Amino acid sequence: MHHVSGAYRGSGMTDAKDAFVIVDIARMCRDLHSLREAGGISVDLRILTARGIGPAADRTHAIDRLRAQMLEYFPAPERALD
Repeated sequence: MHHVSGAYRGSGMTDAKDAFVIVDIARMCRDLHSLREAGGISVDLRILTARGIGPAADRTHAIDRLRAQMLEYFPAPERALD
């Protein structure tokens, strides 16, 4: 993905640019086939993905709360880093 996206205009790596590159390549390549469910493997992957989303969201929420509290009591360090 990284090597292919260099051929497309735009700076940096963004989700929107990556999505555009993927769609554009899928549109141009006619030899791509639809994926079929592989039985137990796809079910296992769905379960692992679903379990990983909860803890990641909890971690992000905790970091955001901590940052908000730090900004409330100590706003100067945040301004210094900006």
